[in-house]
Amino acid sequence: MSSGPSRLSLNTPLDLTNGIDLRPRFRGYQVNLADGRIRVRTMIPNFNSAHNTYPLLVWFHATSGGTTATAGPAEQMAALCVEMNVVVVCVEYRLAHEHGAPLDDCYTALKWAAESPTHLSADLSKGFIVGGMSSGGHFTAVLVHQARDDAFFRDHPGRRITGHILRVPVSVQQASVSADDVSWYHTQLPSSSSQWPSHAHLPPTFIQVCGLDPAKDEGFLYEQLLRRDGVRTKIIAYPGLPHAFRYGFPQLASNSSWEDDLRLGLSWILDGGGS
Repeated sequence: MSSGPSRLSLNTPLDLTNGIDLRPRFRGYQVNLADGRIRVRTMIPNFNSAHNTYPLLVWFHATSGGTTATAGPAEQMAALCVEMNVVVVCVEYRLAHEHGAPLDDCYTALKWAAESPTHLSADLSKGFIVGGMSSGGHFTAVLVHQARDDAFFRDHPGRRITGHILRVPVSVQQASVSADDVSWYHTQLPSSSSQWPSHAHLPPTFIQVCGLDPAKDEGFLYEQLLRRDGVRTKIIAYPGLPHAFRYGFPQLASNSSWEDDLRLGLSWILDGGGS
């Protein structure tokens, strides 16, 4: 994997020394659904030849219980795109209070991305990663199970997901569970990642959990279940910090570790998820 420049923002200027624009190329697409359309926003590295292709990361943003959109991670995803040399697809799924559970929207967008690498300057053989934060992490965990068992992905090696990223995933509603409650965990939340009897043959998984997050045990338990079924995992915890602290407390020194660790996890997946 080629390395990108140092940490960037959306306001990073043109690199006049080399004549290369270090900002990503932004594109918007409409994805057709059975009952409407959703928008996806794509970010493509812009400092190499237009003929280059890159790994693909499909990202699902956080919501408040799937009903209220939170601030999108546009700047963070744009920096990740250029620094890590990956194409990023941010999915603007419809919200639950108007359109029901967002999983169908997310899965349709995931299939669209798998069928559109040429439009996206992507090469899925270099990496096809799915990720999300909070409820978006929950959607990610469900979708990788669904894709594992779907002939659309399973019977086409070029479409197989190579890794997934879960940032403070929320999977069990209205409960905080202990490490002794794995069997109970399997009974909770329809359409959750825990409903599958086996997690075997899932791609390598990177998880971030926060010590003061009521949902922290869900991340630890999910990692435990994956590891038990032979999935390669990497998990990083942030003791004493609340759910998605990066966005509520931008002044914290730990924010840089939060972002650096995401890059570490993404690199680990792109390198095959080894030890």
